[in-house]
Amino acid sequence: IDVEGLLVMLVIVLCAAGGNVYTQKVMQKKMDQPLMVQNAMLYVWGIVFNGINWSISVSRGAVAFGNVGFIQVFSMVFYAVYGLSISIILKRFGAITRTFINTAAICCTAIVDVALFGATITVLEM
Repeated sequence: IDVEGLLVMLVIVLCAAGGNVYTQKVMQKKMDQPLMVQNAMLYVWGIVFNGINWSISVSRGAVAFGNVGFIQVFSMVFYAVYGLSISIILKRFGAITRTFINTAAICCTAIVDVALFGATITVLEM
């Protein structure tokens, strides 16, 4: 691990923390505001930044859509549904509940990896 790697990790952590704070603020700011309006407010930023990233990538010579198959489309739909379910959890229960759910998901994934694939879990993975 070098200084550049640590700086990248710091930027990622700060962006994730800022995103979580903003999401919490939007989701619980106006509890009477419809969930669809709040989701639209949150997802517009994702569309804008991903659109900028895509435009820059295409201008540098990348293929516009690449090799998009069933797995890629399935992943997009899965993560869209996952994001909407997380927004419902945030709206109704808050960020602490979401943190516990994410922790449980990580533990369940580890258990499935051990049971189905014979993976070993080390101290670094806990």
